Amino acid sequence: MRLQRTHTFLSDGNLRTYQGRTLADGCRCYRLIDSHTFVVPGNRLVPDITLQYGVDAGTLTFDAVIPDGCTSVKCRGHFAWAIGNYAVSTWYRAP
Repeated sequence: MRLQRTHTFLSDGNLRTYQGRTLADGCRCYRLIDSHTFVVPGNRLVPDITLQYGVDAGTLTFDAVIPDGCTSVKCRGHFAWAIGNYAVSTWYRAP
């Protein structure tokens, strides 16, 4: 039996990932800035990564904005992680 994997983005920055009806993972991994922007928090070694997003007819898309001066391996790795987790493809509303 194939279980559907779904993700729920909450306005408080929590992301819930479900495998079927079971909560598989959860994190407080972003900060909602406005109706089209959120940030993936950085730390003392890497800056926040800004993601612009758009919702249209059941789809969600992200565009990551690389921070000015993001030249270190750690910064570029954090940026790549944000792209890989959010901006790599279009998200679709579950039926």
